[in-house]
Amino acid sequence: MALFPLRTLLRRGSEGLESLPSLADRIVVLSERARKELASSRELQERMVTVPPPLRPEIFAAASQEEPRFPGEEEELVVAYLGVLSRHKGTRDFLSAAALVARETRRVRFIVAGGAMDPRYEASLRKRVRRLRLENLVTFTGFLEDPTPVYRQAHVVCLVSLYEEPFGMVVTEAMAFGKTVVAYETGAVREILQEGETGFIVPKGDPGALARRILALAKERGVLDRIGANASKRSLARYNPSDYVQRIERIMEEALPHG
Repeated sequence: MALFPLRTLLRRGSEGLESLPSLADRIVVLSERARKELASSRELQERMVTVPPPLRPEIFAAASQEEPRFPGEEEELVVAYLGVLSRHKGTRDFLSAAALVARETRRVRFIVAGGAMDPRYEASLRKRVRRLRLENLVTFTGFLEDPTPVYRQAHVVCLVSLYEEPFGMVVTEAMAFGKTVVAYETGAVREILQEGETGFIVPKGDPGALARRILALAKERGVLDRIGANASKRSLARYNPSDYVQRIERIMEEALPHG
């Protein structure tokens, strides 16, 4: 069994991927979506095993001890974005949705949690918030070593990536904390979320659809209770770090030569 950086092979295009069977007996991928995109031959596909990444141990521990907290009818709804601030992550779309929500109600607050690789991009986002007069509704946290406080504070978490996410760790982490996720339909999102049961999926690149879902949740607080309970149970069970280690160990044992 071999371990190697997949991105090195991807730089070589199809030739790099076709060399995988000669390098590895088992190839672990994050999602079925990734498997379909990478499996260019039958031999390659047969060697691939889909194993979704686990929750980080510290996130799993914190979420396991968390008492679900759902907003009352008179409480502000808190909606969060967690991740790198960048164009491909859809940070601007999140702020566009915030502006649309703010036209209908001022009882929804937004958190943008994360740092930017390009300080100029973050500056442009902050300028946009001022131009839209959302300063009292949008909070920028900057880079966070530990996102747990944001997960605890938020009621709704959004994934708005504009590229095909190979997985979506923010989704599983938010679910573990019993939060309602509203995600763009990107990458492996449909493998993680069950529409209307453990979260909601809206068309990618559509801030209007994102805003409409947030407004609906602001009006129907009982939905947050049901979705949050379902999401927490599913995420803690399916993305348990200990189970992940055991599964990887089994795959390695199967791949090792016997005798």
